[in-house]
Amino acid sequence: MAPYSYDRRTTYREFTQRVRRHTPSSLLPVVAQIASRYSEPNSWLRSPFKKITPWALAEVARVSLAFGNEHRRVEATEDDVLRCCAAHSALNDPDLRTVTLDGFRKFMLRLANEQMPYQLPVGHELARSIALFEQTTADHAMEILSGDWVQRLLNCSVAEYVGVAFLFYAGSLKNGGRFDLDWLSQDDFRRITDEVDSDTIARVAHDNFITSPAEVRRNLPTPTASQHPETHRYLFNPLEARPVLADVIDELLVPVPGLLIRKVSPLGLYYTAVERWGEPFTRDLGYLFEAYVGRNLALMDGATVYPAITYDRDKKQSVDWLAVFRDVVVLVEVKSTRPTAAVRSGSDAAVTDLKKRLDKAVGQLSTTAGLIKRRESAFNDIPHDRPIVGLVVTMEPFHVINAQPYRQLLPSCTEPFRVCAAFELEHLVTIEDQTAGEFLLNLVNDEQQQDSAIDTALAGHGHRFRRNSVIDTAFAQLPWNERGDLPT
Repeated sequence: MAPYSYDRRTTYREFTQRVRRHTPSSLLPVVAQIASRYSEPNSWLRSPFKKITPWALAEVARVSLAFGNEHRRVEATEDDVLRCCAAHSALNDPDLRTVTLDGFRKFMLRLANEQMPYQLPVGHELARSIALFEQTTADHAMEILSGDWVQRLLNCSVAEYVGVAFLFYAGSLKNGGRFDLDWLSQDDFRRITDEVDSDTIARVAHDNFITSPAEVRRNLPTPTASQHPETHRYLFNPLEARPVLADVIDELLVPVPGLLIRKVSPLGLYYTAVERWGEPFTRDLGYLFEAYVGRNLALMDGATVYPAITYDRDKKQSVDWLAVFRDVVVLVEVKSTRPTAAVRSGSDAAVTDLKKRLDKAVGQLSTTAGLIKRRESAFNDIPHDRPIVGLVVTMEPFHVINAQPYRQLLPSCTEPFRVCAAFELEHLVTIEDQTAGEFLLNLVNDEQQQDSAIDTALAGHGHRFRRNSVIDTAFAQLPWNERGDLPT
């Protein structure tokens, strides 16, 4: 047997015991150091035996904090972290034993939601929160997202919030997974503190990002009686809420830099805000995200974009946006939704939750397409003699949803359609070698790409894209947005 592979599946208990051999104070600094080396999307493919991945390191860190103690005598080395990651990659899964479509669906949902969030474009994830919450205006009156709501929630601006996370992210990458707030008093950091003073950086960090082992243990979720032990690795990791560790060594540790990016993404902000304001925040976010999608659609070449069309005596509304191209009409329905815990963990409720999140959007595509084809008077500006393609745009990715085993769970639609996450839309609207409409029409008619996600299909177009000005304008608001601004 190779030293970093297993000839059988590993149980979660065995994985936990492997991690617990080492004191957290020796293991976590090595995890952070290795994580800083393999932080870029797909860089872990260059790691030893391809075993060191951010999702494995995140679980190693969580288990060490949850179950480790300082009474162990074995000091951790890089080889030990590699072996812990190898044990993680060999973990068993209850649905691997079944040869059923339902088992396959649940297993792939777990796998995708564990791994794919670390493969999203970092720049877009950082910029989107600023673009959405600071630079987009909705057409509806806001219940929560008005006035000083950001200050009340974060005690800083969105740009400062994202900027401090970016500082910790870049700083930890350059310093072996470590960060020390005392560095801010050094001359090398003067150009940092000239932008945002050291007291503000420290306050934002303590308010939003820094945690301790004791706090992590207090926030660990309790598995339900129905949860299979082999799915415990998909439970909530408190490092997602606060990705920077104090009280382990003298300096601060960033065990997994990618968790900082997730924390300040719209998804991370959503969880922070919804805990405080609940449903009113969710409603506001829906209107805001709809406007944000419209800003991106306006970047498309060769399209006339219309907002939702009101029709019938009951003042019903069509899909949120209609884009008319020379050879196709694209219907865009916007959902500021995200995969639930059931979907992310591939539980028995996953299918029900998927349908609940997306069924209405798919139905709206069919309804609007029918109105266009029947030449409903309110739709006179929309051509009725062209192919129609539907696009359901979600704020967060529903990974693998466009593959047939999952798309067939959604209601049938009169028109071909794809589900598209915000980051995919941001890329799609900048395509240059053809219009976005042509791209979508070719995609849905290509039998070889029936299971393809938007970003996968776009990859075939190489570098034939222009910059997304919505993202660039937002990124420019970040303090220290130039790589050279961050000292080693």
